[in-house]
Amino acid sequence: MNEDAPTMSAGDGGFSNTADATGPNAGFTPLLGGSKKKPKKRRRYTISQSEMLKTEGAQKDSSYLPFLISYDGAEQYVLYSRSQAQLKIELRKIYRPENFKKLDVKRLYPNDVIQFYYKKRQQALRSE
Repeated sequence: MNEDAPTMSAGDGGFSNTADATGPNAGFTPLLGGSKKKPKKRRRYTISQSEMLKTEGAQKDSSYLPFLISYDGAEQYVLYSRSQAQLKIELRKIYRPENFKKLDVKRLYPNDVIQFYYKKRQQALRSE
């Protein structure tokens, strides 16, 4: 049984970009997407590099306090916030409710932050 159904093909000389430029079936393939202007990139930093190096490591706003976040007793990191309540609100946006119960938040003093990062560095050097 031979089934003759339309194949939606234009044949050898169909309307395509490979057809003759002159003739009854001259093809034209339009550009996709058109030409759009790319938006200009904004500068990320408005201060010079020397000014950034002067303020590097210095905390600009002294109203932010360091807090030690420990997740399930294994993973620890330091985050800064204005209060413990505000920090917990931000952490609720990051962690799922069932994992939020495993978090422990503790207020740190500046010397405790220095000791925390010093111990992290020593631990990383020992593991190499």
